[in-house]
Amino acid sequence: MSAENTCPYCHNSIASESIKCPYCGKALKYDVSENILNVQIEVYSKAIERNPQNPDLYLKRARALHSLNNNDMALKDAQKALALYQDVYNTAGISRAVIVIENITGEKYFHKNKKSE
Repeated sequence: MSAENTCPYCHNSIASESIKCPYCGKALKYDVSENILNVQIEVYSKAIERNPQNPDLYLKRARALHSLNNNDMALKDAQKALALYQDVYNTAGISRAVIVIENITGEKYFHKNKKSE
């Protein structure tokens, strides 16, 4: 028999391993396991080997690395993605890469790197 917990939303008794409350339907756990992130990193790494000019792959791997607090490698991937997006003038991609860089570093990217006029 599983242990019982209480849903923080509807206060009904639920099994401790529940991911979603069976009564109110609210999600109870948002945990992305380290194992899943490592598999994602492996998949993106293999895809990058086949297509090293695809900035989306670097950006996706950067997000997974950042989720594992591997920020040095995540930042390198995000910067690589930014450079590749800039090469093809993909403004949406540039914006996504800048957001990831800002999330990793905790600093505003353009403000920090803006050249003085």
